[in-house]
Formats: sequence, C-alpha cells, structure tokens
Amino acid sequence: QMMAGRVAQMLRIRLSRNYQCVPEISANKYALNVRFTSNEGGQRPKAVDTDVEFELSNGSDERLELLCCLPVGGQAVLGGDTFTPPWAE
Repeated sequence: QMMAGRVAQMLRIRLSRNYQCVPEISANKYALNVRFTSNEGGQRPKAVDTDVEFELSNGSDERLELLCCLPVGGQAVLGGDTFTPPWAE
C-alpha cells in the first residue's frame, strides 16, 4: 500500500532478447496498453510492425485476470494457432 491509500500493482513483461524492441507501457484505472517500439535509424521510437511473442504476469502467485480488446478483424495467436475471437468478427 502506498501513501494516501493508493495501491500499486506491478506487471512483468518478458520477451526474448532476440527482439530488437522494448515494451512501452501506459495505464490508467481502466486499461493497460502495451506496444513494442524500436529505435532503429536513430529517430524517435516507432511501433514495430511484426508479431512479438511476450509473457505477461503479475509478479506473484496471485491469479492474473485480463480483458483483451481487439478491433474488428483483429487476430490473436495462442499455442501457435492464429484465430479471430468471436467478438472481433
């Protein structure tokens, strides 16, 4: 518990060192946004345009519960299989 009664929550993102990108994370009380950026060419970081496999955990043994929002036509990969969730059709 933090000052003024605020609770801090920590998330852990793991990805292979083979990726030439870093996670950029922003969050508010309703959503957590993760995008992977690369600083190739010495310019401002840009979102990578390839798939990035990563692991997301809460850093403890407690259950991690997430809601994923995808745009219409958005696809996901789970266990090597690509699919369009019913709510993204």
